[in-house]
Amino acid sequence: MRSLVQLEVSTIVCVDGVAPDVEQASKLGIETIHIPLKYHAPSQAQIADLAAAVAINRERGNVYIHCHHGRHRSAAAAALALIALGLSEADEMQQRMEVSETSRQYTGLWDAVGQQPVLDRRELMAPSRDLPSVVRPEGMTAQMVQIDEALDRLLLVQESNWEVPETHPDLAPAADAGMIAETFRAMQFDQDASFQKEESFMNQVREALQSASLLEEALNDKNQKIIDLSQHLRRVEQSCINCHRQWRK
Repeated sequence: MRSLVQLEVSTIVCVDGVAPDVEQASKLGIETIHIPLKYHAPSQAQIADLAAAVAINRERGNVYIHCHHGRHRSAAAAALALIALGLSEADEMQQRMEVSETSRQYTGLWDAVGQQPVLDRRELMAPSRDLPSVVRPEGMTAQMVQIDEALDRLLLVQESNWEVPETHPDLAPAADAGMIAETFRAMQFDQDASFQKEESFMNQVREALQSASLLEEALNDKNQKIIDLSQHLRRVEQSCINCHRQWRK
């Protein structure tokens, strides 16, 4: 954060699932805005919030858009905001996403940028718009449902030899693996959760996070073998089974 101060950053727009360090940022005079994104296309409301956050805070200083990898969601968020504000066009922003090494596996992010129109600034700057400094993770039940649904979609892709099946062209396996990893990573930093006190549970969360992260990386590697992808998915499934066996009530 000190390096951001040197770059005259006055606002951090965090699009990561893990909440930003509001206290540390505030001590350094940096405002935080939290708009957590998944690895698929953001909603129209999220895009409007991103554009508003950039437009409003550019008058205060530089705006830094943050995500975990610094390559996928943050690059797409910057692109969407600038296109929505009429400050750039899709072709230019997609070139910048290439420089940022935004994975083509996250088709929802690329499609959103390619289709984004210019938005009405008057609506974006409405005083009623709420841009929270931090958004707390969803409850664990909702998180587990999201993970289960993502695993079901990954199993569909696995059944098609790790190719997106024609019957489900909207599937995005790398995005689903990334979402699973993101959910487990958010659990690690959820200071309000009672399960933080259970060290054995947190060890299982860390194990699941590692397995999901390796699956995401493998899905982004065009040279990855099919058998290795299946092994990574099996480890993610097994980590969930082990945890449920001990903790699900």
